[in-house]
Amino acid sequence: IIFAPDPFVASECHADHRNTGEAARRAAFFAPFPEIMKQHGMVCFIELKGSFTDEQITQAFTMAEEVYSLDKCLLQSFEMDNLIRAHEQFPTLGIMLTYGRVTEDEREKQLQDYNTCLEMGFSIDADYSTLFASLLLIYYLSLYVLTAKEDPLTHLMNRQCYYADSENLKEHVTAVVSVDMNDLKKINDTQGHAAGDHALQTVAECLTVGRVKNKKVYRIGGDEYAIFYLGKTEEQVKRDIELMQAALAQTPYVCAFGYQMVQKGEVEQAMVSADREMYSNKAVLKNTRERQIAAYKEATIRVMHEALGSGMWSMEFDDEGKMRSVEWSPEFRRMVGYTDEQDFPNVLESWSDLLHPEDKERVLREFQDTIDDYSGQKNYNVEYRLQVKNGEWRWFHAIGRLLRREDGVPLSYVGMFVDITDQKMVQKAATESL
Repeated sequence: IIFAPDPFVASECHADHRNTGEAARRAAFFAPFPEIMKQHGMVCFIELKGSFTDEQITQAFTMAEEVYSLDKCLLQSFEMDNLIRAHEQFPTLGIMLTYGRVTEDEREKQLQDYNTCLEMGFSIDADYSTLFASLLLIYYLSLYVLTAKEDPLTHLMNRQCYYADSENLKEHVTAVVSVDMNDLKKINDTQGHAAGDHALQTVAECLTVGRVKNKKVYRIGGDEYAIFYLGKTEEQVKRDIELMQAALAQTPYVCAFGYQMVQKGEVEQAMVSADREMYSNKAVLKNTRERQIAAYKEATIRVMHEALGSGMWSMEFDDEGKMRSVEWSPEFRRMVGYTDEQDFPNVLESWSDLLHPEDKERVLREFQDTIDDYSGQKNYNVEYRLQVKNGEWRWFHAIGRLLRREDGVPLSYVGMFVDITDQKMVQKAATESL
């Protein structure tokens, strides 16, 4: 895409009201090429031919973005001033200062321009003797750079690019964001790697929603992403995070976020803080999700108990696997002769103190062994005698199952409790009659 400043013309890119006559014919001829380029991930060169004002630079890139994504574009110009002012407006854009054959008188200015490029963090590639050689070498160099910088699955910038930009752009980066996708391994294991790849691509699309200017998104690991914001305020960063989370909410996938503003160019230190916040957010999301699943399962079990007329009990555990609460259902209390929490409190001893002395050790050992079995294979299944409120000893059959976190730590213990005294009496009578 070639721009000329006077009169302002964009050739070989638009077939609309901006072009007439021969320019329109040429634009119509080249119209299909951007789509072909997009399909093959090709580089688009933007050349500023002549001296441009700031307004014309903005106008040029606004028009160019209608044709091709700027993160796939490389700016070239013979005018150093164009590159400097374009870099100020679009600091993430790849740029290249191009020279044809120079005289000895022009050599000193060329060296000055090189020094300016180095001071601003631009990379110097070569001094070309002809424009044709320049364009040809730039093309292959750009293909190499984009291939080296791009993650092939998500088309985001890759880990190598992240490390390079951490150093080269540290004076421009004002905020960093750490992003981690939840449950990628589970998706790969249960749905296949094609589904996992699709999930990563979808997340990448959500992280680039709105194509925010001066925002660089990297895939730095299997399910890990990083984002650099250049010249953005904290309010702008928080608003963009909300937009990314809103986009993710429309998908089946969940990501944890952490952000940190950068102080004095300390990008690496800021990313450490952002990672810490992200992992904290990840733990909250995972715990919330696990508890939602546990609550759903418990509600289902509760309905079954009500239908069967059995007594339900449940226990909750903290993150370290220590029991933090016990709940005896109204039906459970009714079955043992009690009415409410006042005479049968929600503590383990309300039940364990009523166990028959001959059954107590066995029952409590079985109860604890089920909690300690982090493999999740063992279920609680026992019969025992319990003294009800009127002093009578009755037989009960109790079963229970632990719902666990992904690391095996207990989350909740849910079970049912059925009076089997009548069955025991029948069995005893049948035995005595033999």
